[in-house]
Amino acid sequence: IIESGTPPDQMGAVRSQLKELRLEPYDCLSPALMDAIATHVAKASGRLAA
Repeated sequence: IIESGTPPDQMGAVRSQLKELRLEPYDCLSPALMDAIATHVAKASGRLAA
């Protein structure tokens, strides 16, 4: 999601909304680490401002 341009600070809300829909969000690693990796990738690709 972050890689497509969603601001990293919105990920908590995205995960909460998925849980409300009874869809468990899944991260391979800890959510904070996955967000950090995705943010780096999005900035490197130009999708997010560096």
